[in-house]
Amino acid sequence: MSSNLIDYFPHNFILGINVVASPSAKPIISAMYPCYLISSSFSENIAEVFPTISLNFAGDASMNLTPTDYLKDMGFVDGAAKWCIHFISRNLSLTTLGDVVLKDRIIVYDLARQRIGWANHNCSLLVNVSITSDTYDVTLASTIYHMLGLILFILNLFWSQ
Repeated sequence: MSSNLIDYFPHNFILGINVVASPSAKPIISAMYPCYLISSSFSENIAEVFPTISLNFAGDASMNLTPTDYLKDMGFVDGAAKWCIHFISRNLSLTTLGDVVLKDRIIVYDLARQRIGWANHNCSLLVNVSITSDTYDVTLASTIYHMLGLILFILNLFWSQ
């Protein structure tokens, strides 16, 4: 089972990225995502142009997203690098974390404390999962990732009605 869950953020969140992006990032009209043209002198070091974003959660948990986490290199247009933010803007205050944000993160469920969290992990590697006293190797880590995507998608459908 797989999913292609999109990341949805409130419109003001996307506008905030526009405000703090370097003046060397020229906004352009794109079909679905906010995109920018960046001069070739900055195209190799995108972190100088766009901010690191910190998503803050209850319990003092934060997830930091570097520009390479949320921007996609779309090649060149008229000699300038084209980078697009892969978040979809919407007018609701509900945020949906999808493939872009959750890439290379393992979702951790703490059933005893009724919490959910994450751990940064290169998901192309094996995952070592411990349950009570047994240890299991999970070779298809992406299955867990896509199952979470499906669950979040269903919850998003439920809440947006």
